[in-house]
Amino acid sequence: MPINGSSRGPNADVESTVSRTFLTTLTYAASPKLGFDLVLPYKDTYAPKTPGGNDDLKIWRQYAGMGDAILLARYGLGSLGAAGLNFQATLGLRMPTGKANPDRDWIARNGETVHARDPVLQPGQGQWDPIVGMRVDGKAGNFDWFLSGMYRHSTGPNGYAYNYGSEAQLVAGAACSLSDRWDASLMANFIHTDMDTDFRKSGAVKNTGGDWLYLTPGVRYRWDEGSSTDLSVMIPVYRNTNGNILNPEFVLSLSSSFRFDTANAPTLDDKTISRGEEVALEEHLAAGKWTLFEFRSDACATCAALEPSLVRMARDEGIALRRVDITRGGAAVKQHDIGATPTFILFDPDGVMRLRVEGDLEAVRKAMAGSR
Repeated sequence: MPINGSSRGPNADVESTVSRTFLTTLTYAASPKLGFDLVLPYKDTYAPKTPGGNDDLKIWRQYAGMGDAILLARYGLGSLGAAGLNFQATLGLRMPTGKANPDRDWIARNGETVHARDPVLQPGQGQWDPIVGMRVDGKAGNFDWFLSGMYRHSTGPNGYAYNYGSEAQLVAGAACSLSDRWDASLMANFIHTDMDTDFRKSGAVKNTGGDWLYLTPGVRYRWDEGSSTDLSVMIPVYRNTNGNILNPEFVLSLSSSFRFDTANAPTLDDKTISRGEEVALEEHLAAGKWTLFEFRSDACATCAALEPSLVRMARDEGIALRRVDITRGGAAVKQHDIGATPTFILFDPDGVMRLRVEGDLEAVRKAMAGSR
């Protein structure tokens, strides 16, 4: 639930804006490598405006409704030959499911009708915009880190003769565990947007587009293996914007995630055998079954992304799943020479190690199929 607080701008039309966005994200793991996200936003924007500073003409604008849905496909590329790293490619589409009509008449304080054209305040944009992205995850000591980039290409103008500028984002972040249930994270978010174009007015919209750099500290509380709550705040540290754009003073985000399992799914043989202390894997093999050991971290984004596929594969194939939680480091990291999370070690039903691989569940599946 991001909340964007913007201060009054120095332009002649005194404005202030509070925007609340409620996001519902549905995630589906189609395979160990391929996953889909459907992001469904609901936006509520309150934006009083005093044209020319004339208090008699003050209007109270409010726009609310479903925003533009975003469909993302994520594909795991593995290490690409770089030990300790996991790469992921993203393709997506922003779809015009939200209202984008920017023209509205409002009743001012003095009873007059004031016309306003406010494209940037609308829940939707009215454009079919493709999205591409790349992400890499790694581990350094007790820290899980990532780098990601994403680009949205504008295909406007929309049906209201307005073209929203293209957008690029670069994010670098790291996370670590504070306790068995608490994690802390810090991200640097750089955002660039091109200037918009309004074909019903003077062309380029001067109060749009620019560059922003945010520092984003956050915390996560894990309720159980499949549920967590995150709180973060984006703090602006650099701005280079066009015109008298309304700049956010902060963006506060509160989110919760839940994993739902099929009610009639077979029982999963899943145990955490170590919290970082030394552990002999051979002592935890399941007799007569494939046993898959996962070295994981609660702050590892790749671990979280692979979790649905890992659980489903273990259930479907009757695999005994054994976890080694190295969120807070521990002797097990050095003992088993773990350089990245997740690391999978597979033993066959006879107790013979068949595979060791970083972040590649498809390789686990192939190793099992090739040994049968």
